[in-house]
Amino acid sequence: MLEDPGVHMVYVATPHNYHEENVMMCANAGKGVLCEKPFTVTLASAQRMIDAAKKNNVFLMEGLWARFFPIWRKAIAMIDDGVIGDIRIIESAMSWGHQVAMPENRLYNPELAGGCILDAGAYPLSAVFSIMKGQLPVEIKGMYHLCETGVDDDAAMLFRYENPDVFALLRCGLRSTGFDTRIIGSKGTLIVERHDHPYRLIHMHHEQGSIYSRKDEIIEIPFQSYGFQYEAQAVMDCFRQGQKECELAPWSQTLDIAKISENLRHEAGVWYPFEEKRP
Repeated sequence: MLEDPGVHMVYVATPHNYHEENVMMCANAGKGVLCEKPFTVTLASAQRMIDAAKKNNVFLMEGLWARFFPIWRKAIAMIDDGVIGDIRIIESAMSWGHQVAMPENRLYNPELAGGCILDAGAYPLSAVFSIMKGQLPVEIKGMYHLCETGVDDDAAMLFRYENPDVFALLRCGLRSTGFDTRIIGSKGTLIVERHDHPYRLIHMHHEQGSIYSRKDEIIEIPFQSYGFQYEAQAVMDCFRQGQKECELAPWSQTLDIAKISENLRHEAGVWYPFEEKRP
């Protein structure tokens, strides 16, 4: 496949610990790559992959597909326009509960870089990075639960941002459930329902007076199929325009997310058998 001159772009969707090897193969063959989230297991690996893309002058993007849905673009535009005022709190969850069976599912396998932080955690991390325009938190606190295979199956993180002063409450899990992002502002709240592939946005207006008086506006943008077409179209547009990275999922944010994810996982006490360095 990589020797075929008619192939310009490759979608890498193998288990996480194979991403670096697969991306390197494609980049060294001169092919652009869309690499499924999480981009890779460690920050060092992510840096090597991006360096390979730079060296070979090819396109490379982490597959943070949720960012490309019209509802997410609408939510970001409303925030930027000041519709909900100043952001105060961001709450975002991606927890699959008992939808993933243990122990058969790869998410519980340390040999395949299992755990919720790398996989489910990519969604709330991507959401908060989009909302905060890539700004890094000045303080991070986490709490974790490990399952019998030694990987994390629930995690809760508190981020504090300095300018503006914002808290973000993020959680991900294989035991718990939750699929929404809520952005609470001084004038209103936005709720992106099922935020990994959303079609519905709720705008809650904060009324003056009684805290119980409220008007909700519901915005829906339905889509066909499962919704991967928005990310695919963005990748094709970048390729046709000769871009090497995508504005909505830039390399700098990929590295920042990789660093935060690795730090959280290690703080939880999860080290994979194949990792380069161990305590």
